[in-house]
Amino acid sequence: MNLTRKLIAYLIPAIMLCAGLIAGCNNTGPVPASPPEQPVEIPSTTQNNTPTQTEQPQVTETGVDKVEVVYFHSPQRCKKCICFEERVTYVINTYFNEELKSGLMTFKVIDLSDKLEAPTIRKYNAIASQLFINTIIEGTDHIRNVEEIWSWGCTTDPEGFDEAVRYFLTLSLKGELE
Repeated sequence: MNLTRKLIAYLIPAIMLCAGLIAGCNNTGPVPASPPEQPVEIPSTTQNNTPTQTEQPQVTETGVDKVEVVYFHSPQRCKKCICFEERVTYVINTYFNEELKSGLMTFKVIDLSDKLEAPTIRKYNAIASQLFINTIIEGTDHIRNVEEIWSWGCTTDPEGFDEAVRYFLTLSLKGELE
């Protein structure tokens, strides 16, 4: 009897975790409006030097202090989740390198099982493979869970996926991402 209780105590959470992972990787999310077909110009910033920790955050002409891009993933990952990380990393390094160098944009990939990242996971309320864009304006976080990422065809249309990510990041840098 005691062995049965222990088995159930471990089995039920394991089943729930597996179901959550499967549901997360199969999430289709709401269908977004398509990004524009024309390339979006990336706005310039007012400063291009790398800030030190003692400096105040730089502010663009649009009032954006900083854009934080955070991709969370589960320890067990599907092909689509790995594609998300690879493509988002590619877009940021290719099109937003100056913003990264200046400190206007930051990018971080976080494994949800990393206990050291618990404060960041709580800040974003991350629970599965998710992309968040936090546009910080006048010191206030404007966190956007980019649920549309699930419908952008990362594995079937990488160029379209890249353009959608680029579009959202450009909107964020302009202070227009809601």
